[in-house]
Amino acid sequence: MSVLATALSVLAGPLGTAAAAPSPLPAAEQAVASSAATQSVLIAAQSDWRWRYSDDGWPTGWQETDFDDSAWKAAPAPLGFGRDAVSQVVDSSVPPADRGLSLQSRKSFTVEEPEEFASATLTVRADDGVVVFLNGEEIGRANLPSGALSASTYATAAPSTSQATKTRAFSIPVDLLRQGENVISASTHLNWHATPGVSFDATLVADKAEAARPSCGAQGYLAPTCGALWGAYTTRGANLTSAVTDLESKVGRQFDLTLRYHDFSTHVHQGLFPDADERALGQSRTPVLAWQARVASTNTDIRWADIARGSWDKIIDDAASRLKSYGKPVMIAFDPEFDRLDKGSMADYVAAFKRVHQRFEANGTTNVAWLWVSTGYLGAGNDAKILAGYPGDQYVDWVGFDPYNFFTCNGSRWNSFEQEVAGPHDFLVNSGFGSKPQILMEYGTEFDENDPRASAAWYESIPSVLKKYPNIKALIRFDANSVSSTCNVSIENGSGMLSAFASAGADPWLNTK
Repeated sequence: MSVLATALSVLAGPLGTAAAAPSPLPAAEQAVASSAATQSVLIAAQSDWRWRYSDDGWPTGWQETDFDDSAWKAAPAPLGFGRDAVSQVVDSSVPPADRGLSLQSRKSFTVEEPEEFASATLTVRADDGVVVFLNGEEIGRANLPSGALSASTYATAAPSTSQATKTRAFSIPVDLLRQGENVISASTHLNWHATPGVSFDATLVADKAEAARPSCGAQGYLAPTCGALWGAYTTRGANLTSAVTDLESKVGRQFDLTLRYHDFSTHVHQGLFPDADERALGQSRTPVLAWQARVASTNTDIRWADIARGSWDKIIDDAASRLKSYGKPVMIAFDPEFDRLDKGSMADYVAAFKRVHQRFEANGTTNVAWLWVSTGYLGAGNDAKILAGYPGDQYVDWVGFDPYNFFTCNGSRWNSFEQEVAGPHDFLVNSGFGSKPQILMEYGTEFDENDPRASAAWYESIPSVLKKYPNIKALIRFDANSVSSTCNVSIENGSGMLSAFASAGADPWLNTK
């Protein structure tokens, strides 16, 4: 990503331009057909679990395989109480002081040949905190302190309803799997006695040891288990709906994601999302909203510190209410490419991001996946700047960056798709974000008139590259108009490019629904 990339995204984006004026488990529980045969679902979502909820201490040895849980009750998950629990384990009339601080759950499953598995992933949906065990061995915890735990340990965080519906993945060492009966045990902990809700559910999927099969990468809210969501940004049409559907007709498939840019205003298109076009497209696609801290009509940036101190709460609260009423899943990136913006310090950006997120939580808006998107430009100290702008795991569902092969746009060398994504991808994984799915919120390439075949190959390589970097779970082609005589990163910017793009989008890895 170069400086020109960020300038291009502003020039070609809809804000302030003429072009733009006019629950079942999500896809994260689905696998592409090409991968299904190599996976075994050992515990399915909403399975029956044995459970106990008491203010007594943990029973001795309750995490072990041979523990007798026959006296425990059995019910389908999600277990707990409140709006997110299917099986209510406590009457809401029970006074908070009489409630226990933890809910224990156990589920047995059978493995015939554990040596056939190369990896296994336990995906947990838990509110507030949770610790999980396989055959008595702890495999992970979330929102709980380090060190020894007990039935009366408080969770260290109190996720809102929106956070409680999201998942956390734990990698399970396959050498802990036994031939025959195995047991997953979990203890879900409250952050406070009077909490309005507690819930627990889990799925366990094992991957067979087939060298040819790529890993399915990080899991997360709205992310496909395997493969990647295919998206586009375009405003080139009779209206904002037909701009997308016309492009879909050209490439022979429907997009999974559609990107739009919005500001902090009450403009019918620029501010009041989701607008009529997004609602129409959102019937069968997921809207991705780049929410920029600015007012487009006056070309005025908003200082992050002003958002953090609550000066823009009315705009934020109204947006949260509209999306709650809309009801369908959406993705929001607050000020994407924050590391190139001059709206305050990285600490100010973090505080503003948290403020926006917290206002949505307070409104009970649960249908949002929150994206944290930088330019992806590494070097000259920008690596540290990016990391300084991270709001924290509890506020971020996806991480991302914007890779472009600009070539003649900025006089750089030709870079393949893999050369553009490898560095930022690895930077994110190595910086501690390996458990977060990644999104290429914008990406694109110039056309090399001297080597048209290389240009087509740039697109054609996308599926094979994504299988090598399986944390990339979504990518959105930025279909921009030319911004100068030497810079064109639109989809149809050279002979054969549209057909090559269409070919990439037809690959099974990019067809996850």
